[in-house]
Amino acid sequence: MIRLSELLGKEVVTESGWSLGHVFDIRVELGSKTPRVLGLVVGAPGVRRRLYGEARRRATTTLSEGAVPWEALKAIEEKRVLIKDVPNPQERTEE
Repeated sequence: MIRLSELLGKEVVTESGWSLGHVFDIRVELGSKTPRVLGLVVGAPGVRRRLYGEARRRATTTLSEGAVPWEALKAIEEKRVLIKDVPNPQERTEE
């Protein structure tokens, strides 16, 4: 079992060494009996979303920008959280 306090403040780093920021919050889906962790909110975009944007977010089941899906988590180390490499959002092409 992992406590939220064990994750808060840890640096989130991809397998290739990119730092995405630090854990500021987690996203949890409240279900029937046991809550399910959806992801980690990291870096400055995560803080902005938490303070200003969450009230206007359309779908509560969709992770907001600055969030890392729980499935991407590879390891929780002493000072950091290691995640699978994720695409750089700035490299996405406009549709």
